[in-house]
Amino acid sequence: MMAAAAVPIAVLMLFVHIPERFLMLLSDVLWCMGAFFAGKISGKHARVHGIRTGITCGILMCVVLMSVCCGLGAVISLRIQIRCMAILPCAVLGGILGVNTRITKPPY
Repeated sequence: MMAAAAVPIAVLMLFVHIPERFLMLLSDVLWCMGAFFAGKISGKHARVHGIRTGITCGILMCVVLMSVCCGLGAVISLRIQIRCMAILPCAVLGGILGVNTRITKPPY
């Protein structure tokens, strides 16, 4: 899903200059969508403890984000911290919705 949203923007960037602020906003939205679906899929798989599952997914995504930033030599700025604060509730919401989704077949 995220690739489906990112590929047209990448193709568009080949031909048109897109402002950096828009790209940063799009990046934030894609990180939050990724966190939501990670929480939803893991919550659906676990079937219990949706909040804990979502928080775990969100924390792992924040660790990956900060590791990439540190690995590239960037400073962990306020923007990265705000992005992490946006990722956590999205992942928790995904975990809760994943646990509460109906299953089409019994798990046995």
